[in-house]
Amino acid sequence: MRIWVAVIGDDYDELLAPYADDLVGSCREEFLQFVDCTEEVIERYHNDEVTAVMSPEGKLYDSGDFPFKSVDIGDGRRRLEKEVPEGYKEVTVKAKQLYKSLDDFARNRLGVQKDKSGRYGHICNPNAVWEHYDVSTGVFILKSDAPEGDAFEIGSASKEDDYEKLGYGACEREREDSARIEDIDFDRTRAKQGIFKTTAVITPDGKWYDRGHHPEMFTDENYFKNFIEPYPHETLTLIICKI
Repeated sequence: MRIWVAVIGDDYDELLAPYADDLVGSCREEFLQFVDCTEEVIERYHNDEVTAVMSPEGKLYDSGDFPFKSVDIGDGRRRLEKEVPEGYKEVTVKAKQLYKSLDDFARNRLGVQKDKSGRYGHICNPNAVWEHYDVSTGVFILKSDAPEGDAFEIGSASKEDDYEKLGYGACEREREDSARIEDIDFDRTRAKQGIFKTTAVITPDGKWYDRGHHPEMFTDENYFKNFIEPYPHETLTLIICKI
């Protein structure tokens, strides 16, 4: 799933960094923590039901130790089933019947670690949101009196009449990635891109806001009041985040 995030501030990399997921190694070590889940591990060890494979003698094996095979079930359909030796069968048992120790269950079933103090948990970023992001391009239409620079150029255009020759109005100069908020023509940007609202916003102080947790801040009436009007001199960058 991908969402649009408005990042307000000059260094979007730094503002996004505290919300990186470590699934692909994109999170910096300073944001990683040991998250203790000892109580959950103990509770699940005593109460979870798991699928196991039972031998004819009644010995239990982890079903993950056996490969899958594709089985023809008729009408051109197939399904995956565990490929177990003759006489063996899949059964549902309590987790502690299959895993003889809490350590075994935690490591091999849940994939959690044990720290030096004997607590179970995993190392992650508790504030993680995104796995990968891209900077959007060609989003903003700038005001006609916005400062010019290389970042604002389209093709070889550098003057208003050049923009018009390229098919852009004098007030429709675009910037590839980001712009100072006071330089953006939001009326024209909305007309071209649709309603200008994102799923989430990171403000210059590094705080993350999103529609799910702060719906009242993301209404049509409040979005600009909360996130655009207070920061006229800040840089706005639109980011596409994979979450």
